[in-house]
Amino acid sequence: MSKSTIKEQCEKLQREGYISMEPTARGSRFTVNRSKKWNNPPSVRAGNRTNRAENRTDEQQDRAENRTKCSENRTMSKSDCAENRTHRSENRTLRSEIHPSITNKDIKKEILTTTTETTTTEFAGKNSSDFFLADGDEPDDADKLVSHYLGVVQKIMPKPEDYKTASSLLETIPLDKAIMLVDYAKGIATKRGKTKIFSFSYLAPIMLEAYQAYKAREAKNNVVKLVPKSDAVHAEDSPAYQLAQLLLDRIREAQEDFSQPNMQDWAEVFAQMLKEGKKAEAIQEAIVFARNVPFWMDKVISPNKVAAHYNTLRQQIAKQAQSVQSSRLNTRKAPEPAWLSETPEENSAKQPNQQDAMKRIAELMAKRKRQREERSRQHGGY
Repeated sequence: MSKSTIKEQCEKLQREGYISMEPTARGSRFTVNRSKKWNNPPSVRAGNRTNRAENRTDEQQDRAENRTKCSENRTMSKSDCAENRTHRSENRTLRSEIHPSITNKDIKKEILTTTTETTTTEFAGKNSSDFFLADGDEPDDADKLVSHYLGVVQKIMPKPEDYKTASSLLETIPLDKAIMLVDYAKGIATKRGKTKIFSFSYLAPIMLEAYQAYKAREAKNNVVKLVPKSDAVHAEDSPAYQLAQLLLDRIREAQEDFSQPNMQDWAEVFAQMLKEGKKAEAIQEAIVFARNVPFWMDKVISPNKVAAHYNTLRQQIAKQAQSVQSSRLNTRKAPEPAWLSETPEENSAKQPNQQDAMKRIAELMAKRKRQREERSRQHGGY
Protein backbone atom coordinates (compact mmCIF):
# COMPACT_ATOMS: atom_id res chain seq x y z
CA MET A 1 0.00 0.00 0.00
CA SER A 2 1.40 3.40 -0.95
CA LYS A 3 2.06 6.24 1.50
CA SER A 4 -0.57 8.47 -0.13
CA THR A 5 -3.26 5.78 0.28
CA ILE A 6 -2.48 5.33 3.99
CA LYS A 7 -2.61 9.09 4.52
CA GLU A 8 -5.94 9.37 2.69
CA GLN A 9 -7.55 6.57 4.74
CA CYS A 10 -6.28 8.02 8.04
CA GLU A 11 -7.68 11.45 7.18
CA LYS A 12 -11.03 9.85 6.31
CA LEU A 13 -11.19 8.04 9.69
CA GLN A 14 -10.29 11.29 11.44
CA ARG A 15 -13.07 13.22 9.68
CA GLU A 16 -15.62 10.56 10.69
CA GLY A 17 -14.46 10.78 14.31
CA TYR A 18 -13.12 7.25 14.62
CA ILE A 19 -9.53 8.30 15.40
CA SER A 20 -7.56 11.43 16.18
CA MET A 21 -4.02 12.19 15.04
CA GLU A 22 -1.52 14.38 16.91
CA PRO A 23 1.84 15.20 15.28
CA THR A 24 4.92 14.68 17.48
CA ALA A 25 8.67 15.05 17.02
CA ARG A 26 9.03 11.36 16.05
CA GLY A 27 5.84 11.00 14.00
CA SER A 28 2.09 11.01 14.63
CA ARG A 29 0.22 9.75 17.70
CA PHE A 30 -3.06 7.93 16.93
CA THR A 31 -5.93 7.80 19.42
CA VAL A 32 -8.90 5.48 18.77
CA ASN A 33 -12.12 7.32 19.71
CA ARG A 34 -14.66 4.77 18.43
CA SER A 35 -13.63 1.18 17.98
CA LYS A 36 -16.95 0.00 16.42
CA LYS A 37 -17.25 1.30 12.93
CA TRP A 38 -20.61 -0.36 12.18
CA ASN A 39 -23.41 -0.07 14.70
CA ASN A 40 -26.44 -1.94 13.36
CA PRO A 41 -29.61 -1.42 15.44
CA PRO A 42 -31.94 -4.41 16.03
CA SER A 43 -34.32 -3.22 13.31
CA VAL A 44 -31.58 -3.48 10.70
CA ARG A 45 -30.64 -6.98 11.84
CA ALA A 46 -34.30 -8.05 11.67
CA GLY A 47 -34.51 -6.73 8.13
CA ASN A 48 -31.43 -8.74 7.16
CA ARG A 49 -33.00 -11.90 8.54
CA THR A 50 -36.16 -11.21 6.52
CA ASN A 51 -34.15 -10.77 3.35
CA ARG A 52 -32.30 -14.02 3.91
CA ALA A 53 -35.61 -15.86 4.43
CA GLU A 54 -37.00 -14.39 1.20
CA ASN A 55 -33.89 -15.48 -0.66
CA ARG A 56 -34.27 -19.01 0.65
CA THR A 57 -37.91 -19.05 -0.47
CA ASP A 58 -36.96 -17.90 -3.96
CA GLU A 59 -34.31 -20.61 -4.20
CA GLN A 60 -36.82 -23.25 -3.17
CA GLN A 61 -39.28 -22.03 -5.81
CA ASP A 62 -36.56 -22.15 -8.49
CA ARG A 63 -35.65 -25.70 -7.54
CA ALA A 64 -39.33 -26.72 -7.68
CA GLU A 65 -39.68 -25.18 -11.15
CA ASN A 66 -36.54 -26.99 -12.32
CA ARG A 67 -37.90 -30.30 -11.06
CA THR A 68 -41.18 -29.64 -12.89
CA LYS A 69 -39.33 -28.91 -16.15
CA CYS A 70 -37.23 -32.06 -15.80
CA SER A 71 -40.37 -34.11 -15.26
CA GLU A 72 -41.95 -32.59 -18.37
CA ASN A 73 -38.82 -33.34 -20.40
CA ARG A 74 -38.82 -36.94 -19.26
CA THR A 75 -42.50 -37.23 -20.21
CA MET A 76 -41.77 -35.81 -23.68
CA SER A 77 -38.83 -38.20 -24.11
CA LYS A 78 -41.05 -41.15 -23.21
CA SER A 79 -43.67 -40.02 -25.75
CA ASP A 80 -40.96 -39.67 -28.43
CA CYS A 81 -39.70 -43.17 -27.66
CA ALA A 82 -43.25 -44.49 -27.95
CA GLU A 83 -43.64 -42.82 -31.34
CA ASN A 84 -40.34 -44.31 -32.52
CA ARG A 85 -41.46 -47.76 -31.43
CA THR A 86 -44.71 -47.25 -33.33
CA HIS A 87 -42.79 -46.29 -36.49
CA ARG A 88 -40.55 -49.34 -36.17
CA SER A 89 -43.59 -51.57 -35.74
CA GLU A 90 -45.18 -50.07 -38.87
CA ASN A 91 -41.96 -50.65 -40.83
CA ARG A 92 -41.82 -54.28 -39.72
CA THR A 93 -45.45 -54.74 -40.76
CA LEU A 94 -44.72 -53.22 -44.16
CA ARG A 95 -41.69 -55.47 -44.67
CA SER A 96 -43.70 -58.53 -43.68
CA GLU A 97 -46.35 -57.68 -46.30
CA ILE A 98 -43.67 -57.42 -48.99
CA HIS A 99 -41.66 -60.46 -47.93
CA PRO A 100 -43.47 -62.88 -45.57
CA SER A 101 -40.20 -64.40 -44.28
CA ILE A 102 -39.29 -61.13 -42.55
CA THR A 103 -41.60 -61.32 -39.54
CA ASN A 104 -39.41 -62.05 -36.55
CA LYS A 105 -38.79 -58.88 -34.54
CA ASP A 106 -35.49 -60.30 -33.27
CA ILE A 107 -34.16 -60.73 -36.84
CA LYS A 108 -30.47 -59.98 -37.19
CA LYS A 109 -28.90 -57.54 -39.61
CA GLU A 110 -26.92 -60.37 -41.17
CA ILE A 111 -30.18 -62.04 -42.30
CA LEU A 112 -31.30 -58.80 -43.95
CA THR A 113 -27.99 -58.67 -45.82
CA THR A 114 -28.23 -62.26 -47.03
CA THR A 115 -31.86 -61.85 -48.18
CA THR A 116 -31.10 -58.75 -50.26
CA GLU A 117 -30.11 -60.75 -53.33
CA THR A 118 -33.19 -62.99 -53.05
CA THR A 119 -35.51 -60.01 -52.69
CA THR A 120 -33.86 -58.28 -55.62
CA THR A 121 -34.31 -61.38 -57.77
CA GLU A 122 -37.98 -61.78 -56.87
CA PHE A 123 -38.74 -58.15 -57.59
CA ALA A 124 -36.24 -57.67 -60.41
CA GLY A 125 -38.65 -55.73 -62.57
CA LYS A 126 -39.64 -53.36 -59.79
CA ASN A 127 -37.57 -50.86 -57.72
CA SER A 128 -38.00 -50.59 -53.97
CA SER A 129 -39.31 -47.04 -54.29
CA ASP A 130 -41.99 -48.19 -56.77
CA PHE A 131 -43.96 -49.89 -53.99
CA PHE A 132 -45.12 -46.46 -52.80
CA LEU A 133 -46.40 -45.50 -56.29
CA ALA A 134 -49.98 -45.97 -57.38
CA ASP A 135 -50.65 -48.21 -60.38
CA GLY A 136 -49.88 -46.39 -63.61
CA ASP A 137 -47.80 -43.58 -61.97
CA GLU A 138 -44.31 -42.82 -63.25
CA PRO A 139 -41.47 -42.27 -60.72
CA ASP A 140 -40.46 -38.63 -60.32
CA ASP A 141 -37.01 -37.21 -59.53
CA ALA A 142 -37.40 -37.82 -55.79
CA ASP A 143 -38.27 -41.49 -56.45
CA LYS A 144 -35.20 -41.88 -58.66
CA LEU A 145 -32.92 -40.26 -56.10
CA VAL A 146 -34.28 -42.39 -53.23
CA SER A 147 -33.96 -45.53 -55.37
CA HIS A 148 -30.29 -44.72 -56.06
CA TYR A 149 -29.72 -44.02 -52.34
CA LEU A 150 -31.20 -47.42 -51.41
CA GLY A 151 -28.87 -49.14 -53.86
CA VAL A 152 -25.82 -47.33 -52.49
CA VAL A 153 -26.53 -48.08 -48.81
CA GLN A 154 -27.89 -51.58 -49.61
CA LYS A 155 -31.30 -51.14 -48.02
CA ILE A 156 -34.56 -52.83 -48.99
CA MET A 157 -37.26 -50.32 -48.10
CA PRO A 158 -37.18 -46.52 -47.87
CA LYS A 159 -38.60 -44.38 -45.10
CA PRO A 160 -41.13 -41.57 -45.58
CA GLU A 161 -38.48 -39.15 -44.28
CA ASP A 162 -36.17 -40.20 -47.12
CA TYR A 163 -38.62 -38.76 -49.70
CA LYS A 164 -38.84 -35.50 -47.77
CA THR A 165 -35.04 -35.26 -47.70
CA ALA A 166 -34.79 -36.06 -51.41
CA SER A 167 -37.38 -33.41 -52.32
CA SER A 168 -35.54 -30.83 -50.20
CA LEU A 169 -32.22 -31.66 -51.88
CA LEU A 170 -33.69 -31.49 -55.39
CA GLU A 171 -34.82 -27.92 -54.72
CA THR A 172 -31.12 -26.96 -54.71
CA ILE A 173 -29.26 -29.72 -56.56
CA PRO A 174 -30.11 -31.07 -60.03
CA LEU A 175 -30.94 -34.75 -60.25
CA ASP A 176 -27.80 -35.82 -62.15
CA LYS A 177 -25.51 -34.00 -59.72
CA ALA A 178 -27.50 -35.31 -56.72
CA ILE A 179 -27.08 -38.91 -57.86
CA MET A 180 -23.29 -38.47 -58.14
CA LEU A 181 -23.16 -36.69 -54.78
CA VAL A 182 -24.90 -39.65 -53.08
CA ASP A 183 -21.89 -41.81 -53.98
CA TYR A 184 -19.52 -39.05 -52.83
CA ALA A 185 -21.34 -38.60 -49.50
CA LYS A 186 -21.35 -42.36 -48.89
CA GLY A 187 -17.56 -42.39 -49.38
CA ILE A 188 -17.12 -39.52 -46.92
CA ALA A 189 -19.33 -41.27 -44.36
CA THR A 190 -17.26 -44.44 -44.72
CA LYS A 191 -14.03 -42.49 -44.11
CA ARG A 192 -15.60 -41.06 -40.94
CA GLY A 193 -16.28 -44.59 -39.69
CA LYS A 194 -20.01 -44.60 -40.48
CA THR A 195 -20.40 -48.03 -42.07
CA LYS A 196 -24.20 -48.24 -41.69
CA ILE A 197 -26.48 -45.48 -43.00
CA PHE A 198 -29.99 -45.65 -41.56
CA SER A 199 -31.40 -42.39 -42.93
CA PHE A 200 -30.99 -40.28 -46.07
CA SER A 201 -30.87 -37.20 -43.83
CA TYR A 202 -27.36 -38.21 -42.66
CA LEU A 203 -25.97 -37.82 -46.20
CA ALA A 204 -27.92 -34.63 -47.01
CA PRO A 205 -25.58 -32.12 -45.22
CA ILE A 206 -22.51 -33.69 -46.87
CA MET A 207 -24.14 -33.44 -50.29
CA LEU A 208 -25.17 -29.80 -49.78
CA GLU A 209 -21.71 -28.81 -48.57
CA ALA A 210 -20.03 -30.48 -51.56
CA TYR A 211 -22.46 -28.89 -54.03
CA GLN A 212 -21.95 -25.43 -52.53
CA ALA A 213 -18.19 -25.85 -52.86
CA TYR A 214 -18.72 -26.97 -56.46
CA LYS A 215 -20.79 -23.89 -57.27
CA ALA A 216 -18.33 -21.54 -55.53
CA ARG A 217 -15.38 -22.89 -57.50
CA GLU A 218 -17.38 -22.96 -60.71
CA ALA A 219 -17.89 -19.22 -60.30
CA LYS A 220 -14.10 -18.81 -60.27
CA ASN A 221 -13.66 -20.96 -63.39
CA ASN A 222 -12.07 -23.69 -61.26
CA VAL A 223 -14.79 -26.33 -61.25
CA VAL A 224 -14.63 -29.23 -58.83
CA LYS A 225 -14.63 -32.39 -60.94
CA LEU A 226 -17.62 -34.60 -60.20
CA VAL A 227 -16.70 -36.95 -63.06
CA PRO A 228 -13.93 -39.57 -63.23
CA LYS A 229 -10.41 -38.49 -64.13
CA SER A 230 -9.42 -38.24 -67.76
CA ASP A 231 -7.63 -41.17 -69.38
CA ALA A 232 -4.92 -39.00 -70.97
CA VAL A 233 -1.72 -40.92 -71.71
CA HIS A 234 1.63 -39.11 -71.53
CA ALA A 235 4.45 -40.47 -73.64
CA GLU A 236 7.72 -41.35 -71.93
CA ASP A 237 9.58 -38.72 -73.94
CA SER A 238 7.14 -35.93 -73.01
CA PRO A 239 8.40 -33.20 -70.64
CA ALA A 240 5.74 -34.01 -68.02
CA TYR A 241 6.69 -37.71 -67.91
CA GLN A 242 10.41 -36.90 -67.77
CA LEU A 243 9.83 -34.58 -64.81
CA ALA A 244 7.89 -37.35 -63.04
CA GLN A 245 10.73 -39.80 -63.72
CA LEU A 246 13.29 -37.27 -62.43
CA LEU A 247 11.40 -36.88 -59.16
CA LEU A 248 11.10 -40.67 -58.73
CA ASP A 249 14.85 -41.15 -59.40
CA ARG A 250 15.77 -38.46 -56.87
CA ILE A 251 13.50 -40.00 -54.24
CA ARG A 252 14.95 -43.48 -54.78
CA GLU A 253 18.47 -42.14 -54.33
CA ALA A 254 17.55 -41.64 -50.68
CA GLN A 255 15.06 -44.54 -50.39
CA GLU A 256 15.59 -47.47 -52.70
CA ASP A 257 12.39 -49.30 -51.67
CA PHE A 258 10.10 -46.38 -52.48
CA SER A 259 6.86 -47.84 -53.87
CA GLN A 260 6.19 -47.53 -57.58
CA PRO A 261 3.66 -44.73 -58.19
CA ASN A 262 1.25 -44.27 -61.07
CA MET A 263 3.52 -42.42 -63.47
CA GLN A 264 0.60 -41.22 -65.59
CA ASP A 265 -0.95 -39.51 -62.56
CA TRP A 266 2.39 -37.93 -61.69
CA ALA A 267 2.88 -36.79 -65.28
CA GLU A 268 -0.63 -35.33 -65.31
CA VAL A 269 0.25 -33.03 -62.36
CA PHE A 270 3.39 -31.77 -64.10
CA ALA A 271 1.45 -31.36 -67.35
CA GLN A 272 -1.01 -29.12 -65.50
CA MET A 273 1.88 -27.03 -64.16
CA LEU A 274 3.25 -26.65 -67.68
CA LYS A 275 -0.17 -25.55 -68.91
CA GLU A 276 -0.20 -22.85 -66.24
CA GLY A 277 2.91 -21.31 -67.81
CA LYS A 278 5.65 -22.78 -65.65
CA LYS A 279 8.82 -23.76 -67.52
CA ALA A 280 10.15 -27.32 -67.45
CA GLU A 281 13.67 -26.08 -66.56
CA ALA A 282 12.31 -24.16 -63.56
CA ILE A 283 10.35 -27.19 -62.35
CA GLN A 284 13.45 -29.34 -62.74
CA GLU A 285 15.51 -26.89 -60.65
CA ALA A 286 12.81 -26.93 -57.95
CA ILE A 287 12.85 -30.75 -57.84
CA VAL A 288 16.66 -30.96 -57.61
CA PHE A 289 16.80 -28.21 -54.96
CA ALA A 290 14.06 -29.83 -52.84
CA ARG A 291 15.75 -33.25 -52.92
CA ASN A 292 19.16 -31.76 -51.96
CA VAL A 293 17.97 -29.67 -49.00
CA PRO A 294 17.30 -31.76 -45.84
CA PHE A 295 14.39 -29.52 -44.82
CA TRP A 296 12.47 -30.24 -48.04
CA MET A 297 13.61 -33.84 -48.55
CA ASP A 298 10.86 -35.45 -46.45
CA LYS A 299 8.21 -32.98 -47.59
CA VAL A 300 8.51 -33.11 -51.39
CA ILE A 301 7.82 -36.77 -52.21
CA SER A 302 5.09 -36.32 -54.83
CA PRO A 303 4.24 -33.97 -57.72
CA ASN A 304 1.37 -32.48 -55.71
CA LYS A 305 3.87 -31.34 -53.07
CA VAL A 306 6.09 -29.87 -55.78
CA ALA A 307 3.13 -27.90 -57.12
CA ALA A 308 2.07 -26.78 -53.63
CA HIS A 309 5.56 -25.53 -52.62
CA TYR A 310 6.72 -24.45 -56.10
CA ASN A 311 6.71 -20.68 -55.42
CA THR A 312 8.55 -21.10 -52.10
CA LEU A 313 11.18 -23.33 -53.70
CA ARG A 314 11.78 -20.84 -56.51
CA GLN A 315 12.18 -18.00 -54.01
CA GLN A 316 14.74 -19.97 -52.00
CA ILE A 317 16.66 -20.88 -55.16
CA ALA A 318 16.83 -17.19 -56.16
CA LYS A 319 17.88 -16.21 -52.64
CA GLN A 320 20.65 -18.81 -52.59
CA ALA A 321 21.97 -17.67 -55.99
CA GLN A 322 21.95 -14.04 -54.86
CA SER A 323 23.84 -14.82 -51.65
CA VAL A 324 26.52 -16.76 -53.58
CA GLN A 325 26.94 -13.89 -56.05
CA SER A 326 27.18 -11.26 -53.30
CA SER A 327 29.76 -13.33 -51.41
CA ARG A 328 31.93 -13.47 -54.52
CA LEU A 329 31.71 -9.70 -55.01
CA ASN A 330 32.57 -8.96 -51.38
CA THR A 331 35.66 -11.19 -51.33
CA ARG A 332 38.73 -9.06 -50.53
CA LYS A 333 42.35 -10.02 -51.06
CA ALA A 334 44.84 -8.51 -48.58
CA PRO A 335 48.12 -7.17 -50.06
CA GLU A 336 51.11 -9.44 -49.57
CA PRO A 337 54.01 -8.11 -47.47
CA ALA A 338 57.22 -7.24 -49.32
CA TRP A 339 59.35 -9.73 -47.39
CA LEU A 340 57.16 -12.63 -48.61
CA SER A 341 58.44 -12.15 -52.17
CA GLU A 342 62.11 -11.61 -51.18
CA THR A 343 64.75 -14.29 -51.62
CA PRO A 344 66.58 -15.71 -48.59
CA GLU A 345 69.79 -13.84 -49.61
CA GLU A 346 67.99 -10.49 -49.73
CA ASN A 347 66.27 -11.19 -46.43
CA SER A 348 69.57 -12.11 -44.69
CA ALA A 349 71.24 -8.99 -46.05
CA LYS A 350 68.71 -6.83 -44.30
CA GLN A 351 69.20 -8.64 -40.97
CA PRO A 352 71.37 -6.65 -38.45
CA ASN A 353 74.87 -7.95 -37.62
CA GLN A 354 75.21 -9.97 -34.42
CA GLN A 355 78.06 -7.79 -33.08
CA ASP A 356 76.03 -4.63 -33.66
CA ALA A 357 73.14 -6.20 -31.82
CA MET A 358 75.30 -7.11 -28.80
CA LYS A 359 76.71 -3.58 -28.74
CA ARG A 360 73.25 -2.13 -28.79
CA ILE A 361 72.15 -4.36 -25.91
CA ALA A 362 75.20 -3.32 -23.81
CA GLU A 363 74.38 0.34 -24.34
CA LEU A 364 70.80 -0.20 -23.23
CA MET A 365 71.92 -2.08 -20.08
CA ALA A 366 74.34 0.72 -19.12
CA LYS A 367 71.65 3.34 -19.63
CA ARG A 368 69.28 1.34 -17.46
CA LYS A 369 71.90 1.10 -14.69
CA ARG A 370 72.51 4.88 -14.66
CA GLN A 371 68.77 5.51 -14.37
CA ARG A 372 68.54 3.23 -11.28
CA GLU A 373 71.46 4.93 -9.58
CA GLU A 374 70.00 8.38 -10.21
CA ARG A 375 66.62 7.38 -8.69
CA SER A 376 68.41 5.90 -5.68
CA ARG A 377 70.25 9.19 -4.94
CA GLN A 378 67.05 11.19 -5.28
CA HIS A 379 65.31 9.04 -2.64
CA GLY A 380 68.19 9.07 -0.12
CA GLY A 381 69.81 5.83 -1.06
CA TYR A 382 73.54 5.13 -1.04
